[in-house]
Amino acid sequence: MKNIFISLLCMLSVTNVFADTEKAVNLFIESQHKESDTGLLSDTEHGELLSTIPLQNEPGKVLVHWVYQVANYARNRVTLLGINGDAFTILSTIDVPGQVNAIRLEGAMLVVESLAYTKDDPRCCPSQKTTTNYLISGDRITQR
Repeated sequence: MKNIFISLLCMLSVTNVFADTEKAVNLFIESQHKESDTGLLSDTEHGELLSTIPLQNEPGKVLVHWVYQVANYARNRVTLLGINGDAFTILSTIDVPGQVNAIRLEGAMLVVESLAYTKDDPRCCPSQKTTTNYLISGDRITQR
C-alpha cells in the first residue's frame, strides 16, 4: 500500500511539472503579442507555438520552436526557456532561416532540417535542403 501511495505522489508530481511547463510556454507565446505603434492590425507582432522539446538532462529547461510574425514577415525561432513553476525566463533565442521541416534534439545538439532559398527560388518556395546543428550549452544556443 505504501508503494502505491508513493507511486501516486510521483505521478502527480510529474503531472504538475508538465502542467507548469505547458503554462509557462503558453505565457511565453502570449508575451510575444505586441500591439502595433501605428494602430494597424497588420503591424501587430505575435508568436505561434509549433513544438516544445524538454531538455532531458537539464530539468527546468525547455526548447520552444515557434513562429514570430509581423505584417508580411515571418521567421522560425527557437527559444531556450528556463522554467520555475509556471514562470519562465528567456535564456537564449535564435532565428532559424528557411522553411523548417523537422527539428529534434540529439544529446546536446539541436538538429534543424529545413529548406533554404537559392538565388533562383521564388519567395514562396525554398528548394535547397539543409541541416543545421546548434549546440545547447548551459543557457546558450549556438550554431555549429
